[in-house]
Amino acid sequence: MKQVIVTIIVIGMTLGSVFAMSSCPDDEIMIPDENYKVRIIDIDGVETIGSFMTFECRTFVSAKRGATVIFIPFDRIQSIRMKNNSDVITRELPEIEMTVTLTDGSEYESLAVSREEFTGQAGFGQFRIRTDHIRSIEFLNDAAVPDEASGAMPAN
Repeated sequence: MKQVIVTIIVIGMTLGSVFAMSSCPDDEIMIPDENYKVRIIDIDGVETIGSFMTFECRTFVSAKRGATVIFIPFDRIQSIRMKNNSDVITRELPEIEMTVTLTDGSEYESLAVSREEFTGQAGFGQFRIRTDHIRSIEFLNDAAVPDEASGAMPAN
């Protein structure tokens, strides 16, 4: 009997920690170890320079390319351009078309989940933006980032 109870407790703790690691709280922004710096233009044309960027608490973009789910690490991405924002928002479509340009210049057309979010740190504080509210993201090198967005690790 003790062995069954111990087994149930161990399984419960394991599953609990797996689910805790895979979710990002709504009221917190995860700060990754790597400092990915970006210039985001939203659907209203507003530019935000940010750092410590994540996509759904990860440092890679996941999307569909045909029947395949692809995972592209931030360090390989030069830019992302969204294509059909107004259709996605107006018709509440579940996916948005995007073009991902890699640092080697190659481009990939894919579909991203429209309600997933990018988060990060900016000069004014933290930000969160849905994929379907983004016009473009440009990944920046350190020389292209203003001082206000390239500061030290933000406090949690």
